[in-house]
Amino acid sequence: MGLAALRGGRDPDLPAGSHSLVDQPVTAGAVWTEWLIRYLAILRERPSGAIAAAIRAHADQGGSYDDLAAAM
Repeated sequence: MGLAALRGGRDPDLPAGSHSLVDQPVTAGAVWTEWLIRYLAILRERPSGAIAAAIRAHADQGGSYDDLAAAM
């Protein structure tokens, strides 16, 4: 929702008192963008860990390097 609001150029319409800085991408300015960068950096690590676990499972199941390469 925040990215859509940022693209649209205005903060989302939310009931008074029910929003935080995260819900204000336009008026928060650089503070919101810094939050977004930190959040995306955390998310970036999660898929790499899941991929590593899947590769280990593939090896444990006797999968070949050829099949692994084709899957990737």
